[in-house]
Amino acid sequence: MCEQSSTSAFNVRCALSAFSFVLLPMYFSVKKLIACVVTLTLAVFSAASQNRLDTIYQIQWKVDAPVVAISAGVNALSFISIQNLDRRNATDLNDLSHGHWISLDEQAIHNHSAFANKASDWVAGGSALLPLTLMADKDIREQALNLSVLLSETALVTNGLTLATKRIVQRDRPYTFNPDVPLKEKLSVESMLSFYSGHTAMTASMSFFTAKVWSDYHPDSPWKPVVWTAAAALPAVTGYLRYEAGKDYFTDVASGYVIGALVGYFVPHFHKVDRRSKRRYRISSAFNGGTPMLTFKCRL
Repeated sequence: MCEQSSTSAFNVRCALSAFSFVLLPMYFSVKKLIACVVTLTLAVFSAASQNRLDTIYQIQWKVDAPVVAISAGVNALSFISIQNLDRRNATDLNDLSHGHWISLDEQAIHNHSAFANKASDWVAGGSALLPLTLMADKDIREQALNLSVLLSETALVTNGLTLATKRIVQRDRPYTFNPDVPLKEKLSVESMLSFYSGHTAMTASMSFFTAKVWSDYHPDSPWKPVVWTAAAALPAVTGYLRYEAGKDYFTDVASGYVIGALVGYFVPHFHKVDRRSKRRYRISSAFNGGTPMLTFKCRL
């Protein structure tokens, strides 16, 4: 009993350290990236060594390590590339055409709320702490290391896709066309990064990740509808606030919601072992005649 308690406490401490990785997308810097990669690397190998047949989630480091490395690389390269974008001048603004793609986008041009902007930051930032609530469950705490790896993958993939897409699309934010917004704000690099909503995507990935993990541990709980309703509502609130702030169009918010939710749901799903049916789902990589292959296996 004492040994089990000590191991659980160690797992939670390591997990809390790795969980800090999820804050990276919101407060990005190269130094933090290096520190988080080191932390995550230790967590990956520790979690891989602790996989058991009775666990809910399995870490396959031959797959997860490359996923983490590639995602971290995409994050870093996209971030650096965005920082090196050419800044606009006042003359450039006169040549811009409205960026709304559908009629629902047009209203966002007239929105500009400092309160909504600040509130969206708080909601998105708070969503990063949602997975920590899972540590209140004893059974989930025993898999804290595995979950820290899954959470880190979720954050990295979500933010990597977001930054890469923003860099490629370079959609002007709604406030760029609002005459009430200061010129300095319109000329910033940030004004060209509307699609898609990173705040909404990250909130969705964190809330859906938390709901998915909790549901996997409590598949028969009567509270599942409540948990999933809350998970669906939180990113919707974030998206609404971004829209009201004039930061994102409706299509930005909707796209961010869908992508974040998919990543948050499927990262733990693809690592799941069904304890009741004793099925094991596993993704693995191998070489066949020098050709790299990715396989999906299900043991009945």
